[in-house]
Amino acid sequence: MHGKLGSPGAPGTPGAPDSPGAPGRDGRDGRVGARGVGPRGPRGPPGAIGLPGKVGAKGEPGVHGPSGQKGERGESGASGLPGIPGQMPFKNWKECAWKDMNANKGNGLIKVSGL
Repeated sequence: MHGKLGSPGAPGTPGAPDSPGAPGRDGRDGRVGARGVGPRGPRGPPGAIGLPGKVGAKGEPGVHGPSGQKGERGESGASGLPGIPGQMPFKNWKECAWKDMNANKGNGLIKVSGL
């Protein structure tokens, strides 16, 4: 052992490292700097095309314009074939006209002889 007046001993060995501490908080962003002096840089490429918007409501119909001029008359068509003669249900009866239709005097037919 060394005494009070003896020479100092050799330094000791370093100790084992400890686990690292928790990381500190990020600092705040600084203020935006003043705009620089000089020519502006080239324009960047165009961005992507966005989604289409909603379709609006249909508007009211517009005002009709004036009518156009009348066209020329077309050609006359060909005559049709004659039809088949039909049978009259009352061959020997003719219709008459009554003065007073509300008189309930017959059905408006007159029998004609000789047909």
